Amino acid sequence: MQIDLIYQFPEEFYQNAWCWLNENWAANFDDFSPKNYAEFEAHMRERVSNEEVWCVLADGAPVGIIGYLQLSPVKGLLRGVCFTKWTHGTPVTRQAVAQLLEKKFAEGTTKIGLAYFQKNIRVGRFMQRLGAKVEGLMIADTLQNGQPVNAVIAAFFAQ
Repeated sequence: MQIDLIYQFPEEFYQNAWCWLNENWAANFDDFSPKNYAEFEAHMRERVSNEEVWCVLADGAPVGIIGYLQLSPVKGLLRGVCFTKWTHGTPVTRQAVAQLLEKKFAEGTTKIGLAYFQKNIRVGRFMQRLGAKVEGLMIADTLQNGQPVNAVIAAFFAQ
């Protein structure tokens, strides 16, 4: 399967991304996230004006979204990684994230941070299998359904 990363995320695929994110609301959203498509669309327009938002294509079809923010010449931050459910557990997700990491490391970035909800064990395992190192835990980092949730912080390092 051919995996391609497209920069910036095309507006015509915003609806796809909204659907992917809602396939598992608790893994992707907190109480401060967009509540409907109109809010999400505005949120996406803001994000693509301030950071890199990559569209993942599998054999030409949109299947994922990866947000990335370059914080300094040597440090970046993954700002959201989501794929449509059918790609979970397939090489598609691994290849796409690995491609972006390799690209950023080749450009001189030495550390790429990320955070994910502590209860999202699947994403934690996925990122660790790709080489992420857990750096810590942010207690009561945000709210979901009015309840505090923790976030794990981790990072990838250039080799």
